[in-house]
Amino acid sequence: MHDRFDLEDLICFVRVVDLGGISAAARSLGRSKQTVSRRLHALEQDLDVRLLERSTRSVRPTPTGQRLYGAALAVVSAAHHFVDLTDEVKHRPSGVLRIASPPLFARRFLAPVVEEFLANHPDACVHLELELRHERLVEANLDLAFRIGPLEDSSAIARRIGAASIVCVGSPAYLDATRRPEHPEDLRDRPFVAYGRAPHRTTQARYIFTRGSSKHEVAVQGRLQVNSHEIAHSACRAGLALAVLPWIVVEDDVRSGVLEHLLPDWPIPLVDLYLLRPSRPTGGATVDAFLELVEPILEAAPWNATP
Repeated sequence: MHDRFDLEDLICFVRVVDLGGISAAARSLGRSKQTVSRRLHALEQDLDVRLLERSTRSVRPTPTGQRLYGAALAVVSAAHHFVDLTDEVKHRPSGVLRIASPPLFARRFLAPVVEEFLANHPDACVHLELELRHERLVEANLDLAFRIGPLEDSSAIARRIGAASIVCVGSPAYLDATRRPEHPEDLRDRPFVAYGRAPHRTTQARYIFTRGSSKHEVAVQGRLQVNSHEIAHSACRAGLALAVLPWIVVEDDVRSGVLEHLLPDWPIPLVDLYLLRPSRPTGGATVDAFLELVEPILEAAPWNATP
């Protein structure tokens, strides 16, 4: 007796007993009569028992075959249930979805999508990492990552989803007390709220301004160095210093006069935004379901707004 036998043999045996004939079983299984007969013979050989009594008119189980039929039916039913359950799991969002995003992007755009995703898919969980440094997706065990600026992870599949406008702004009160800059060079001696993490404890930040084919890089003094757009925005509104911030952060204040857009004729280069996936995509149906929800936002791309 063999340690293992083919599940197909059991399926053929059960179907023959159910339908009372090899020809009928072969038709229902979409196989030839010869194939089903060969499967039955192989099963009897493996088990070393006679399972079926064959006559010219019918096929019926032997007493041993009748006793084993119930167990065979249970195995076949369990196998079908296993396949059905596998298909269901493959196509139903479940498990943990791991996403990384810059804090501003997550709060402005991803939070509502995450809430809707969790409401729609009770078997799924989301780990949303608000990151400022860019880790490789595989090393960080991420399914998706939204990134701003130059890409460092060349192993990931990158989709460019737009570009954000960056502007220099100041409060009217601060500008009235000093003077409004007319050229990027006028910013050199002004205090700034500098967004980001300052390297090597320096208080300097560098910004590039362009006009046509001209490019002007200015090193400014970061009176406040902070890795939060919200805090930088608040400090600028309070008149503590000038700031360089995304247009989507300051647009309402500029339009209402709370802040002034400085040097509009010297725009700062756009910053690209990307959606990244591992080169070997993970997450399956869970990632697909999230992307389906976020796609309308990616198509609308509100971060592409310009002054």
